[in-house]
Amino acid sequence: MRSDPAAPPVSVLLPVRDGAATLPEAIASLEAQSFTDFEVLAVDDGSTDASRDILESWAARDRRVRVLNAGGRGLVPALELARAEARGAFLARMDADDVALPRRFEAQVAELRMHRELAALGTRVAYFPAPVVRAGAKRYAAWLNAAVSPDQVERELFVECPIAHPAAMFRAAAVAAVGGYRDRGWPEDYDLVLRLW
Repeated sequence: MRSDPAAPPVSVLLPVRDGAATLPEAIASLEAQSFTDFEVLAVDDGSTDASRDILESWAARDRRVRVLNAGGRGLVPALELARAEARGAFLARMDADDVALPRRFEAQVAELRMHRELAALGTRVAYFPAPVVRAGAKRYAAWLNAAVSPDQVERELFVECPIAHPAAMFRAAAVAAVGGYRDRGWPEDYDLVLRLW
């Protein structure tokens, strides 16, 4: 992580591959955040649709956005490229098909500033659109949403990853200390959360 006194507190890691259909809604939700002091590292990972054009257009109108090119090497290299360019003390995750509620960053930053012992935290989640969400996803969301304290997250840690990656915010220094994202042939988010634990 670079040392920059003018750096925003939050760096959003946003890898994108062929996300043109959902990207505008994800971007709108970031633009609507009540906490506005953030940068976005939007990584085009070899898109063949209009994703790159959408990202470039966004960067042209919002100085907080930088578009990076990962060359289609996959999610972990895209995340590591964004992390290498990130200047914020906190890393927020977002995917091209996610929508963040307007107070997400505000609430997460406040919690991390208040509880310096936390290396990561998430938010509650809801799958959408509701008519196509199957029973298994509903059960998984209910399980994720039940873990609202550090003790509950730790209790569920060996069941499945109890922090939804696209809703996560991490301390950048803690992620760096455990070696960042790794590709070990299993979920990179779970791998990272286990090493942070």
